[in-house]
Amino acid sequence: MKLIFTIIGCWVFWGIAQSQDSKSSSYYERIDSLWHITTGFQTNNAEFLVRYPNRQKIILTPATAVQHYVKMEYGVLYVKAGYTPGWANPDKSAITGQNKRTEIGVGFTFKGLDIDLSRQKARGYFIRNTKDFIPSWQPGQPYLQIPNLNTTLYSFQIGLSTRSTLPVGALYSERTRVLKNTWSFIPSFSIYWIEMQNDAPMQPGMYNNDRHRDFNLRLPMAFAMTAKSGWYAIILGGPVVGLSLFSTELYDANLNSTVQRSSHLALGYTSKIRAGYNGKKWYTGISAFSEQYFTTLQDVRTTRNFSGAEIHIGTRIPPFRLLKKTNQLLEKWF
Repeated sequence: MKLIFTIIGCWVFWGIAQSQDSKSSSYYERIDSLWHITTGFQTNNAEFLVRYPNRQKIILTPATAVQHYVKMEYGVLYVKAGYTPGWANPDKSAITGQNKRTEIGVGFTFKGLDIDLSRQKARGYFIRNTKDFIPSWQPGQPYLQIPNLNTTLYSFQIGLSTRSTLPVGALYSERTRVLKNTWSFIPSFSIYWIEMQNDAPMQPGMYNNDRHRDFNLRLPMAFAMTAKSGWYAIILGGPVVGLSLFSTELYDANLNSTVQRSSHLALGYTSKIRAGYNGKKWYTGISAFSEQYFTTLQDVRTTRNFSGAEIHIGTRIPPFRLLKKTNQLLEKWF
């Protein structure tokens, strides 16, 4: 573990030394002097798959929920908050069970590095491969459900671009406007802290309070294409390698719990596609992403699958005085 953090620390300091904190170049323009206000809808799912040696598997997934979010960006900082509105999600509780989700995120840019922190909470899961357990099951019938399962996902991500022609911010925000076709190798480091807790009464032999601590290094290439009219498209993809630390509580006949721990090598991929229009005052876009990685212990493979899509629209307006002062303080601090 110490070796991993030493490597990551050296990589971050190398990125700071190599990066150029330029506001713009002939390849891109950063619009930091205006306040960006964005609203949109997104799906953001975290699915868990466990595959056993006898080919039996369990696919645990939350009901797909459309979240409405608002995102505000200015200077070095952004803040994002989302919730699951009832009017945007038809009632499917009879089939998939109830699912509620909330999300909040914050991020900032420092010396060419992009740093993001977020928290997402979900309640209510169902077993997507119900037919493997109930052969007579047909589409439209209720899935096997785990309504009391709560998951909390904490995420920390830091990324940098190895070429000055394509900043990391262009992959996630219209605050950076791409002016020419370009590409870059964009490594990033992420930490996913996942807590899973079942509120149902415990029984002997049951597991609860699962904790996954995933430390991943993403190694994708990114390609950006743009037109003079303001339309753009960005494609990103590459492998993921990391270390997963896992702990859980096993309950005995007297309902006393024993903590079990293990660590595993993680392998997988990450991908993202983004397209839209980035004008001087208004911007809009769509995007989709998929990230999947797996670990193996004693022939049991556990896979985490993060996926989602988004559509948004936003505008730029002059910032008010307090926002300017806050950003100036943050710039001095960083």
